[in-house]
Amino acid sequence: TPTPTPTPTCGSDEQYYPCIPNCHNTCATYNKTNIACPDSCGPGCFCKEGLVKNDDGTCVPPSECNALQPTAPFRKLTDEKCAQEEFLFYAWADFVAA
Repeated sequence: TPTPTPTPTCGSDEQYYPCIPNCHNTCATYNKTNIACPDSCGPGCFCKEGLVKNDDGTCVPPSECNALQPTAPFRKLTDEKCAQEEFLFYAWADFVAA
């Protein structure tokens, strides 16, 4: 019988979810409405409701997000507190609806 993988320890402003969309809320995406999110999901530590990840990977209220966001089409984000799970999450840094 396989041994179940232990649930990772999340930060105080995070919660573990077994399946959450791979384009979770970040400072770059929280106020966007036309983001195409993949149908897949993955487990990991994610910001608690009402918080978003900033550029440092810290969960903050959206009011604390820097107004200047990167202009690259995608930014690769990693969650260091859940690094043992080795999941990468992608967020739109800039999205222009066609």
